Amino acid sequence: YSLMDAIGASQSRSLTYLSLKECTFLTDKGFSNIGHFEELEFLDLSHCRVTDKTLEFIVNLQYLNTLHLSATKVTTNGLAKVISEASWKSTLQTLDVSYCAGISGPSVLINLQGKKFGSL
Repeated sequence: YSLMDAIGASQSRSLTYLSLKECTFLTDKGFSNIGHFEELEFLDLSHCRVTDKTLEFIVNLQYLNTLHLSATKVTTNGLAKVISEASWKSTLQTLDVSYCAGISGPSVLINLQGKKFGSL
């Protein structure tokens, strides 16, 4: 039983802001609980061990409006796939993928074309 399991079990329907910035000890098993936070609006995973597989856990966060993935191992293909399937596509206002060596070129954002952002 981990800290993320405890948070997921007790806060899954009320948590709107979650910053795990620089939590390098978290694995995909821990990240899997993020999908349970149905009301999540803000998620900061910057400087974590986030991979394309981790992104699968955030696809159904329908209220997500801020997503920080700075300095993670997310790739162009992984991000493009999650964006195409994401239920938060219409609510997302801020997406930070700075310092992601695996992100290159504007093609990753093609599924967000026509959307106006506060900052991208």
